[in-house]
Amino acid sequence: MSHTRQWLALLVSLGLFVPGFASAASELHVTAKGDLSATGLTVMLKSGSTLYVRATWEDSFMRMVVTTNSNTVVSKNYGEKATVSDIEVGHRIDVEGQLVSGSDTVTIVAAKIRDAALVKESKTFSGTIKRVDGSSQSFVFTDKSLGDVTVVVLPSTPITQGKRQVQFSTLKAGDKVISMSGTYDYTAKTLSPAAIELYQSKDIFVAKNFEGTLKSVSRTTLPAQLTVSVSGIDYTVYLSEKSTVLSKNRSATSFRRFAEGDKVRFYGAIREANLSEVDAEVVRDLNF
Repeated sequence: MSHTRQWLALLVSLGLFVPGFASAASELHVTAKGDLSATGLTVMLKSGSTLYVRATWEDSFMRMVVTTNSNTVVSKNYGEKATVSDIEVGHRIDVEGQLVSGSDTVTIVAAKIRDAALVKESKTFSGTIKRVDGSSQSFVFTDKSLGDVTVVVLPSTPITQGKRQVQFSTLKAGDKVISMSGTYDYTAKTLSPAAIELYQSKDIFVAKNFEGTLKSVSRTTLPAQLTVSVSGIDYTVYLSEKSTVLSKNRSATSFRRFAEGDKVRFYGAIREANLSEVDAEVVRDLNF
């Protein structure tokens, strides 16, 4: 038996801690029963579900074999569930398990493995947009635990606000994000979201008065649609058979006297699915 194996066998029998050198990168804890916990092991080779690793202390090292089975629990660095197939050569892992007795090599049957190199995990956030960067199509929000997080939005990422799908260009500082789920990189502090849901205030959908310039009328009788420019926004105004059409003096009238360029006032509610569409109860032409 080699000196290294004799040393480990002695430590196992005594239940002692293996400290290594003063600037040790790896640590091993072994009990008299053969229970072992190790941190900072480097994966040198993979063969199926078996890992060949090294525990290192400056220029010294110890070769070990880590075997896994269906009961082995593998996790990413921050706790999310992973699999043995996620572990790659060069990764640093922590292992808890049982030493195999009578083996010619230091072999561990792993109960738990944590892979410190797996720093991308699935997370869901909410928060308020702090700033928006149009050039990189990203925005920043502050998480209570993680601090500032940069959200990188792909052109294909769906962004919804209430019942509407909106574009990245509409985002601004102060917007509240109800939910954004995706892959978070703990090292880069970036989130790649699969979807983003923005808060939509219901106040905007309360019926109110609008006043603007008439651009078109779809027909002379109800139901009808008007296009009205209000403060630079073209609204499509939907009037049902029950809507009221009035003249300047509030007398009932028809659309036959409505003309492009007339000042009109209408009362109604913006549709939740489209902020430029209004269901109007009353429309009034202020020119006659």
